[in-house]
Amino acid sequence: MTTAGADADGVYASGIIPEVVETGGECTLTAVGAGGSLTASRAAEAATASTNCGLLRIAASSGDWSLTLTYTSSTSHGSTAEVPVSVP
Repeated sequence: MTTAGADADGVYASGIIPEVVETGGECTLTAVGAGGSLTASRAAEAATASTNCGLLRIAASSGDWSLTLTYTSSTSHGSTAEVPVSVP
């Protein structure tokens, strides 16, 4: 995860998968908190020496949330460590 945070609109994160250059993968942001478990997904984009998830955003209520970014394709799979954020 290269960016993770929260604002009045909810939570967000972005990420890069280094040394994996492919199309057809999917990035999923999962937010777990008092409001339950929320997800957002988008297609990943191949770059010169990596695959990029871009920015994913989830509308989330005020409170503490734990974010995880997951990348899945036909040949690769991985998840980040949880990152805590707080929505004001």
